[in-house]
Amino acid sequence: MADWLNTGTPLTVVTAGNGVRLTPGHVYINPTEYTMRVSEQGIISLGDRDTSQVYNPSCNTLLSSVATAYRKGVIGLIMSGMGDDGVAGMQAIMLAGGATLAQDAESSVVFGMNRLAIERGFIHKVVPLAKIPAELMQRAGVLL
Repeated sequence: MADWLNTGTPLTVVTAGNGVRLTPGHVYINPTEYTMRVSEQGIISLGDRDTSQVYNPSCNTLLSSVATAYRKGVIGLIMSGMGDDGVAGMQAIMLAGGATLAQDAESSVVFGMNRLAIERGFIHKVVPLAKIPAELMQRAGVLL
């Protein structure tokens, strides 16, 4: 998946490794066999499956760790998908003072996870798929 994603972005996409420090310009994919967390020092921690979560790897676990680590500096994005994984993580980001975005219904293949996050009031802004990159860059302070 990382190789495929690297063909469509100027960012470097890699499968996350335990103990790896987050680096600007990189995208880290959570390996399916681990639960991923991020520390306040920007270090990735890969551990056993989170038994408190239905879905593993768990978006809620990852997003909650990022909210704790970076608080107001977080931009959370929840996109098309089934179930509710990520909804509690978006709440954690919002409560920590971060910004939360969701993909809109019209551009979603499955309006599930993002719909729940919107309905529960955990989203600051709903954005169509085509406008997500520009929205993220603007919020991150990247000049277009």
